[in-house]
Amino acid sequence: MNVNKTAKGTVFIFVATFIGLGISYFFGVLVARFIGPSSYGQFSLGLTLFNVIAILSVFGLDNAILKYMPEYSNKDQVNNDINLLLSGLIIGGVISVILSFLFYLNSEYLSNKIFNDEDLSLIFKYFSIGIPAYVLTTISLSMLQAKHNIYLRISIKYFSEPLIKILIAGGLLFIGLEIEAAILAFVFSLWFSLILCYIGLRRNLNISSFSLDEKYGVRSTLRNLFTYSSPLLIGLIFITVANRSDFILLGYMKTSFDVGLYAAAFQTTAIIVIVLQSVESIVAPHISEALNTKEIEKINNIYTMSLRWVVILGVPLFVIFITQAKLILSIFGEEFVAATTAFVVLATGHFINLTTGSSNYILLFLGRTKLVMLNQIINSILIVLLNVLLINEYGILGAAISMLVATLVVNVIRIVQVYRILNIHPYELYLLKPVVAGILLYVVVLILNNVDIVYQVPLIFLSILLYVVGLVLLGMREFDKQILLTIFPLLNKLNIRGFRSLN
Repeated sequence: MNVNKTAKGTVFIFVATFIGLGISYFFGVLVARFIGPSSYGQFSLGLTLFNVIAILSVFGLDNAILKYMPEYSNKDQVNNDINLLLSGLIIGGVISVILSFLFYLNSEYLSNKIFNDEDLSLIFKYFSIGIPAYVLTTISLSMLQAKHNIYLRISIKYFSEPLIKILIAGGLLFIGLEIEAAILAFVFSLWFSLILCYIGLRRNLNISSFSLDEKYGVRSTLRNLFTYSSPLLIGLIFITVANRSDFILLGYMKTSFDVGLYAAAFQTTAIIVIVLQSVESIVAPHISEALNTKEIEKINNIYTMSLRWVVILGVPLFVIFITQAKLILSIFGEEFVAATTAFVVLATGHFINLTTGSSNYILLFLGRTKLVMLNQIINSILIVLLNVLLINEYGILGAAISMLVATLVVNVIRIVQVYRILNIHPYELYLLKPVVAGILLYVVVLILNNVDIVYQVPLIFLSILLYVVGLVLLGMREFDKQILLTIFPLLNKLNIRGFRSLN
């Protein structure tokens, strides 16, 4: 990998993702404050079922395109890329239309018989309209990622989509709509993103130049994608339903109010996972290419580097979350502060997921889809059992504990599997440096809790800057310095030990 290019790409994705996430987060806060915990819980239940059906409809095709892209790009025919894309869109399009139609038809049964809330029926119907758009957009974005067109992918996913969503929601809330404003804004933003993907792909691919009968034509590619994705389906069903069983069982066992509280906590703490997704969106094509050429040392370097950077970037977020939980939840409204303990547990679970690196990607790109499926089944069974046992007794805290325990178990399994297959792991003593810097940040932020709230937020940002300086003083590698210099150009002008070699 080109160090300078990768550093700039990593920074762009990280910053752009957090800008987009910030807009989406503001969307959630805006909706929650306008409609309250109960209606926000209804919205979250609809979104949960939408996500389950949409992810199943994607059918693992986004990962399949990333896996096959290096092979297809190395062949002589210029239209191989479009054959791969069209095959994915055909499969995803057919599945998404069928499942969204079934969701629409069964909306009344789900709302009345499962969740005992007839108001959910119309909400489910609105969400069903967005499923095909989500699926086709996800597959298209994976093609842009596979072609290393990261900037266009991020611009669509993390700029235009959330911006359109917040603008429409704000306008509809202003004219008096409530929960309908949030749903309509969400659905329309997905269709808008699909249009932008089509425009972007027309510039990157010769869409009219496709073939049917060649070895890498659409027909053979359809078979390849099915062969790759089919073993993942059972595991995908398990893990998709299981990962959202907390919302589903809270809606079934408890109330929409509880779902609303949990949704605010989960949505916020999930920001930690965005760190891993941001870094992986850069390294995933490189992992696929290295595995395709069987460059084990290169794979190990990428594996280690990606974990190093998710830890460096994730530690300050985790520290802020566990020390400022009440302050963060109060943004949604004072009623949401009741989720503070669950918030801390969820943040810990997401941080555990972050600190296990890209092991699942490596298994996928190795073609070990049956192994991935087995891991998903184990994780699913564990999280559902824990949710059934704990939610009825402990409510949202039980759901948070279930997530933490299941996340820890499945990620340890993945790391062990990668080690047994390739004899590599992502851990090194160097990781102690961000941990030490994080502990110092934790102490500083705890002290700041006694400061007047007016000064607390700017002082927390100052503490994060001190965390960065602490990392520098502890000593950093050249690649890590390059990324920091891209984020903080001011460091180039400061006389800080270890940075003179870059000036």
